[in-house]
Amino acid sequence: MANFDLQLNDFFVSEECGFLTEDPLVCLPPYFDAWNTLGQNLVFLLKSRQVRHRVNELPLLDHTRLRGFRQHALAHTLLSYIGNSYVWQDGEEGTPNKVPKQLAIPWCAVSDYLGLHPVICHLDGALANWQKVDINGPLELDNLQCIIELPGGSSWFFMVTVQVELSGTAGLKHIISGLEAARACDDEKVFEALSGMASVLDDMKCSLARMHEKLDPDDFHNILRPLLCGWGLGSKPLPGGLVYEGVSDETLEFSGGSAAQSSTLQCFDEVLGVEHEPDKKAFLVRMRDYMPRRHREFIQALAKEPCLRSYVFKRQNNCRKLLSAYNECIKSLQEFRNYHLQIVAKYIISPSHKSTNCDVVAKQGTGGTSLMSFLKGVRNTTGKSSIDT
Repeated sequence: MANFDLQLNDFFVSEECGFLTEDPLVCLPPYFDAWNTLGQNLVFLLKSRQVRHRVNELPLLDHTRLRGFRQHALAHTLLSYIGNSYVWQDGEEGTPNKVPKQLAIPWCAVSDYLGLHPVICHLDGALANWQKVDINGPLELDNLQCIIELPGGSSWFFMVTVQVELSGTAGLKHIISGLEAARACDDEKVFEALSGMASVLDDMKCSLARMHEKLDPDDFHNILRPLLCGWGLGSKPLPGGLVYEGVSDETLEFSGGSAAQSSTLQCFDEVLGVEHEPDKKAFLVRMRDYMPRRHREFIQALAKEPCLRSYVFKRQNNCRKLLSAYNECIKSLQEFRNYHLQIVAKYIISPSHKSTNCDVVAKQGTGGTSLMSFLKGVRNTTGKSSIDT
């Protein structure tokens, strides 16, 4: 049997912070100060509706002067925050039909480098947009803040998301050890890996629960969430997408930021053999195009390995505790998704009943899918993955 050789660091995944960018940059080199300054002032510029004016004054900077993953990651965060703010500055009224070339050209080039799309995504909100308040303090929620902020509670919303990712980091090591153990037919180590994954998923749920502490539902729904939307794909009010000037004469369509863009949860699905309904699976796979290329390739590498569900199913009569550990893992994953549904109900569905856009907002996620139907479907198919005893 071939040796198992899947190393986290080969995919820009860290043992300390998982899919989060390690020690992310907080500022680009001085040549890019026009981007730095605009990004750092977005909260004020959105409130005063000056973003478009400031973008129109931007010079066309040479993106080829960026170096390495961290500079490109921060550049993508800056350009995506600026770009989404440019589009949604006035809400659904008076949306533009194009992104000006001084923004569109570097935005698309940086996106190509990273292997994702020119629109705000999970990388920008969480993975590359965190820093410690006290540099010598612990890597945990109460010592984290955003590098770039948007109005409407973005710092707490995104830093809780960062903490969820941090809580999931240990699960990646359990995933690797579980697959290694399955290759070696080591029931005890597979059991340990499954038990570890269940514990990690419980920790992720506890981290997500902290969202309630400082995020106001109305602020999130009415101020922050609209800024995270994409364009095209039938969404309102830009069903046909936008022209990226200097890049394409045709309109381009992209989903907005979505929890489905988290590589961590998709890794658990793959290794546990969770099979979602075809339409839900198709959406999850499409969301991988909004992940950094190497993170997407990590999930694809996991998918090539026999899943732990198959191993447990074959070995259940020889080692009954494997079956129990696997089902506990599925239960924890389902409970996490069920809790995420409760978060969505509080921060999106309930506030939407007060909104003039209730019919649109309540039914469609920022990623472009039918929100509650999708989330309930994914939760339910997760539960169905348990193995009957």
